[in-house]
Amino acid sequence: MIYSPNAGWFADLALTWAFASLVLLALAYRAARRHRYRTHMRIMTATSVAGLSFVLATAGRRLLPGFVAPVIPRAYLPVLAFHIALAIVTLGMSALLIRAQTAPPELIERRPKLLIWRQRHRVLGPLVWAGWLITFLGGIANYYVLYGLPD
Repeated sequence: MIYSPNAGWFADLALTWAFASLVLLALAYRAARRHRYRTHMRIMTATSVAGLSFVLATAGRRLLPGFVAPVIPRAYLPVLAFHIALAIVTLGMSALLIRAQTAPPELIERRPKLLIWRQRHRVLGPLVWAGWLITFLGGIANYYVLYGLPD
């Protein structure tokens, strides 16, 4: 059992999403290394869209019935702030890279900066991938710090 008895259903969903995302990241990395770029793009796009959905759901979870906020130790707040900031920056970078890679040629002509993003994907893509990796591993660590280990 990977779930803590002290966590609610939303926290358990977050943990499940973090573990599933690690698998998706590994598959996306494998696809890119094997030059299966369309598969890589689909996996990373799905991961980014799901990540955005999860960030929005996390922000609005206080509106959900039965939500109980965990007690967060004051000393742990900077760690959570870093985790949230990294998730938001990674989402933004993902959106820019996805837009640049999927932009039609006529849009690239009107917006030359998209071409620059497209050309820098080889450098920026691994940084975004690492950002996702750190975010998801941090989410798993946050879960166990805030809710405790399973029995």
